[in-house]
Amino acid sequence: MVLVCGREMPEKDETKIFSFEIPDSAVDVHYTPEDFYEEVLSLIRGAKTRCKMITLYVGTGDRERQMLRALGRECNAPERTLVMDYLRGTRKDHKTGASSVSLCRKEVLHDHTGEPVRNPAELKFFCSPMYKGSGRVFLRERQNEVLGVQHMKAIVADDTVLLTGANFGGSYFRDRQDRCLVLQNCPDIAEFVSCIIDAVGSASVDIGDVQHGQHHDAPKSKETKKKLQEGFGKVYDKFRDFTADSSVPEPKTAKRCVVQVGVQCGYLNMSADQELLWRLLEITGEGEGSRLVMASGYANPPPGIEGMLASRPIDVIVACPKANSFYKSGGLSQYIPDMYTTMEVDLMKRLTRGTLHEYERPYWTFHAKGIWGYRSTGASPVGCLVGSSNYGYRARDRDLEMSFLFRTKEGSALSGKLQKEVDNMMEYSSTVHTPSELLTARNIPAWVQTLTRKWLKFFL
Repeated sequence: MVLVCGREMPEKDETKIFSFEIPDSAVDVHYTPEDFYEEVLSLIRGAKTRCKMITLYVGTGDRERQMLRALGRECNAPERTLVMDYLRGTRKDHKTGASSVSLCRKEVLHDHTGEPVRNPAELKFFCSPMYKGSGRVFLRERQNEVLGVQHMKAIVADDTVLLTGANFGGSYFRDRQDRCLVLQNCPDIAEFVSCIIDAVGSASVDIGDVQHGQHHDAPKSKETKKKLQEGFGKVYDKFRDFTADSSVPEPKTAKRCVVQVGVQCGYLNMSADQELLWRLLEITGEGEGSRLVMASGYANPPPGIEGMLASRPIDVIVACPKANSFYKSGGLSQYIPDMYTTMEVDLMKRLTRGTLHEYERPYWTFHAKGIWGYRSTGASPVGCLVGSSNYGYRARDRDLEMSFLFRTKEGSALSGKLQKEVDNMMEYSSTVHTPSELLTARNIPAWVQTLTRKWLKFFL
């Protein structure tokens, strides 16, 4: 890594940022899992020309089955694609034995009688090039996902784009707090995201080639990396006229907003997270009162991101242990909430102008991710980051992410919608006045703290 204008960047930086201007009114924000689920179904069923989806995995419950049936049997769009992560998608549910692969075969590729459907949707599984070496041989199912996954989450339905940090299924459709922004009738952005999904799909395994799962059917790492690089290269060439300058232009009027997008992929030297955060800081300026709000279910920023977060007063919203999806899980996973508490305490020691808030809502978990930027006089944000990234070490080095920056004007309709996201999270959050006391108060074992700081933080 090298420092460029205060940013920690790869020695060979391949980051490309693309810029689009759209009507402020084109952006809808959904605030609940129920609204998210209904929007997903509506987009799939209403698509006429294309329906392309990308996610980490699809759950195995009734709502996920309904969603997959909509894609396989009810959507009339001639182009239908679903891209998932290979390792997560082939992992079997420990209760039912089902996986994303088995569910897709049944609900997307076959009709209600069990007969194959005509013109089936494409089902692709991306296996990270980081899945290699001794980890490929010795790490078991679920453990091997620490090496790296496909983590992008989006839907393109005709010229509409759904951006989210949520996966398509399970508690994300019921009681897991996340984010969902929908860009209506934005053909340029829709085509860009569609091409990104195609690029990942071109480097993926077709469902027909997934027979045994895990390392048995996984492609070779070098081949995947080469195909992915070539795929992104074609997208970047196609959209070179949309390549962004080093700054974010101000929207022409309060009724317009600027959207910038990039790919985060450490093993391809693409660092969109840092680049877009740097641009968000430029938007907010350095005036007195300029501030940030960051939400992450897994707050573990590497030095480059952390340094920029430390440049402003910041409110950090995280999951309390009960709102962490690993709470009361079995085996070593039961210590994951303690590991994140350890990292959050250490982070707040370094963010000297930061305030920690823990989200706790009965029977809910917390997975929201994003960074909101405010100007010195601002009561509502003038910019916001949204996407699949948690802005941690994993996102920087191991996972495949897509990140978006929205720039709007203070007081605009979109600014108000983005502020409502923050207000909704803060409603269920409590301020931790002395974060350093959490380690003792929660009886976190010393070995957990040591292991987290020395090694595990690079994989979580």
